[in-house]
Order: sequence, then structure tokens, then C-alpha cells
Amino acid sequence: MRKSGATKALYAGSFDPVTRGHLDIIGKALSTFDAVHVAIGTNVRKGRTFGVQESRQLIVDSVTELWPQAADPLGTDAL
Repeated sequence: MRKSGATKALYAGSFDPVTRGHLDIIGKALSTFDAVHVAIGTNVRKGRTFGVQESRQLIVDSVTELWPQAADPLGTDAL
């Protein structure tokens, strides 16, 4: 039996850099799920243009600008 409650999504990628395509997927997920968690990964075989913290901040800033109601300052530590 499925428990009722909030639905959550996990979107994983390198996001280096975050693109309009990434943001489109986040936007669609926000309209479908109650919470969307973005996991930034690093591939040791590829170099990064931006550090993980820079990528995180770009994602937070973009999501806050595009979907202000979706910004969860308490949840950004998990990015």
C-alpha cells in the first residue's frame, strides 16, 4: 500500500554549466512533484568549467529567478 504524502524527485547531473534545457526539466519537475532535489555530480574523467559550489549557486539563482515560489532556502544545503 502506498503512503500518501509529498512526492519528491531527484535530478542528478554535472550541470557544468547549467543550461536552459536543465532548467526546463527542473521547471517541468516542479509542476509535477512537491519537491525537486538537484544532485550535482563530478566525473573525474572530465574537467569542470565551474566548481561544484559555483554550479550550485548558478542553479539556486536560476531557480529562484524563474520560480520564486519554489525556492526553499532550507533545502539548498542538499544541492
